[in-house]
Amino acid sequence: MSWWLAKLLGMERLEGGEVESVRLSFAHLQTPYHVLAFLAAEALLVWAVIFFYRREPAYCPRRRKVAMAAARILGLNILLLILAGPVLEIVKSGTSRSKVAVLLDVSESMSFRDAAAAGPEDRLRAAMLLGLTGTNAGGGSPLPPERERELAGASRLDLARGLLRHKEIGLIEKLREKYDVEVLTFARAADIAPVGSGDAPLPPEALERLKADGKCTELGRSLRAVVNRLKGQPVAALIPVTDGGSNKDEDPILVAGDIGVPIYPIGIGAPDARDIQVVYMFAEDVMFVEDSAPVYVRLRHRGYGGETVSLVVKRDGETIQERRIRLSEVSPEETVEVRISQKEKGTFEFRAEVPARPDEINADNNWKSQKIRVTDEKLRVLMVEGDPGWEFRFMKAALMRDRKRMDVKVIQRSADPDLAGRPGSEYLPNRGIPPREQLFKFDVIVIGNVKSDFFTKKDMENIVRFVQEEGGAVWIVAGPNHMPDGYKDTEIERLIP
Repeated sequence: MSWWLAKLLGMERLEGGEVESVRLSFAHLQTPYHVLAFLAAEALLVWAVIFFYRREPAYCPRRRKVAMAAARILGLNILLLILAGPVLEIVKSGTSRSKVAVLLDVSESMSFRDAAAAGPEDRLRAAMLLGLTGTNAGGGSPLPPERERELAGASRLDLARGLLRHKEIGLIEKLREKYDVEVLTFARAADIAPVGSGDAPLPPEALERLKADGKCTELGRSLRAVVNRLKGQPVAALIPVTDGGSNKDEDPILVAGDIGVPIYPIGIGAPDARDIQVVYMFAEDVMFVEDSAPVYVRLRHRGYGGETVSLVVKRDGETIQERRIRLSEVSPEETVEVRISQKEKGTFEFRAEVPARPDEINADNNWKSQKIRVTDEKLRVLMVEGDPGWEFRFMKAALMRDRKRMDVKVIQRSADPDLAGRPGSEYLPNRGIPPREQLFKFDVIVIGNVKSDFFTKKDMENIVRFVQEEGGAVWIVAGPNHMPDGYKDTEIERLIP
């Protein structure tokens, strides 16, 4: 096929194959009746052009009439052919290079330095990748002390870099002899990015710029994302270079069976390295003085199953609690609940940590901290309700039972107006909600099954501002009559999920 025809038809990538057949068809001329109608329209157009040009005045030369009629007949025929839906079908056969994607893990766990903790064979492989010894070095020869220090200071990402640029191994170069190779980095699936481009050698500066700072490892989802990224191209294999620490989203094993692409993982890191990590610490941001508040600490461990460790809780650097915990032999993760209390008000930094073991590969991930505000102020709650239902009665009783912590006020549309005037009554006048200055003094507004016309437009605007500008909370309780359907196209609709 000539170059210009391939360019015209957008078939440059198919150049070099053998043309097996060329066929022209018309999508709108599928039956004899369609063909007959097409020919009739063709004849009618030719007759109409000739008829009108023969009626042209005599001052137009005959030669010009013939040229103009021929041009018009040609243009109308082209339009008629376009309406017929021409399709040019060219069948070519040939070969194309498949794609191989190399996925380089850049999550935080790739910053671990555990090469020195590996067995003799793994230590030898690590030293070879770092260029500390040759590929033919024997496993019985110990490394010099300075080489040992370099090995101990090498991260998992350093080993992965060494693998990709090692000239004797030539992983990328050997793959490119048969395949188009793309090197990508991943931690989260949304962060997948190429390293270098095309068949050009991997730029050393691009590899050196890589940092192991991904907050999680979405290995399964990243595999699926790469296959989607290469959709429409023949994919020969995926080669993830990773420590295998998938800790979020889809299971890589299930994804591997689902995507239908061969996967050849290359493991990085010492398989028997030991580590304890405090994954997260969760507690409420505000607690009351002398209240016992729960703190949940998630631990992840490897190599310490069945052993007992200390979980220490500190407040502003001072140890306030220590618990002995026996780590599970079955699950690598477990959540521990610790209850804390504070006699003084203020803002304090609470820290949960597990003292590092001497044989841990990473001592920087053994703690998490959180700032918690301790207060003795009552929580001010405003309840707005129409007709009191079971939810309202239960909630009101539960809140008012804790008078030490709660200051509850109630606006009930159907309540007796005299309730608001009684001494010590929690009821406010039911003529509407308080003005802005008083409304913003509350911490929480509970809106029940009250009709929307109880609020003025200004009231609704103040409630929205109470949330968006003052940081207050609005608790919306759905009901059978008015909430939430009765608040469609109102200001409060913006607060409803």
